[in-house]
Amino acid sequence: MRRSILITTLTGLSAALWAAAASPSHADGFFDDFDRLDGKRWFVSNGWTNGDHQNCIWKKAALHVADGQLTLTLKREPTTSGDGKAERDYSCAELQTREVHGYGLYEARIKAAAGSGLNSAFFTFIDKLAHDEIDVEILGRDMSRFDSNYYTDGKGENQEKIAVPSPADETMTDYAFEWTEGRIRWYVNGKLMREVVSDDVPDAKQKVFFSLWNGAKGMSGWLGPRDDTIEERTMTVDHVGFTPIGERCLFPGSLSCSTEWSGW
Repeated sequence: MRRSILITTLTGLSAALWAAAASPSHADGFFDDFDRLDGKRWFVSNGWTNGDHQNCIWKKAALHVADGQLTLTLKREPTTSGDGKAERDYSCAELQTREVHGYGLYEARIKAAAGSGLNSAFFTFIDKLAHDEIDVEILGRDMSRFDSNYYTDGKGENQEKIAVPSPADETMTDYAFEWTEGRIRWYVNGKLMREVVSDDVPDAKQKVFFSLWNGAKGMSGWLGPRDDTIEERTMTVDHVGFTPIGERCLFPGSLSCSTEWSGW
């Protein structure tokens, strides 16, 4: 089972908040170096869990922006959902854009959290009309690689593991995926690592997400055995950018600035 499939089990509270935060419009390209938290761009998940598979509840206080970095924290502390219907052993953090975005280049510089049962995720997702999703999921059980995956109309199991050049919890790593009609390419530190060409590639505009969470029931086969000795872990994001198809070099250091990049 995958977190991306199970996210569709949102509680009534989370669904209401999702609807309040969502915008059906298409947003332009952006770059965010997290010198502050832009409330017009970002919505912080707070007060719910995505289902029985998750051993934590999203908590606004678990997300911080300071010194030019976004920090998402998973912490052992008994936490209750806003409607009082769910209790979990941990609090955790999730951030999502208010706007949806379409074809283009998605980039983020991330340091992941190590620990069996954890997931540091950078992905796009939408489920208002159809469950479409593109994933970079760095599993705490193995800091030498990450899971690339995608879902179209709720159909997934397109997973492939991709190696990273150094432990994902020790150094900042540049993750990117280029999404165009019928194609997805995943990159690590500017190097092309995987390409999918298929009629089944997602086509619905999606929100951009960052999340750090741990698994509960039935997740050990994917996330690894749950480590209940973990007291606190953090995922750090240095920056994130989206370059719409047809544009280039919206921020210094973007993959799209390289003369060797073959996108578009």
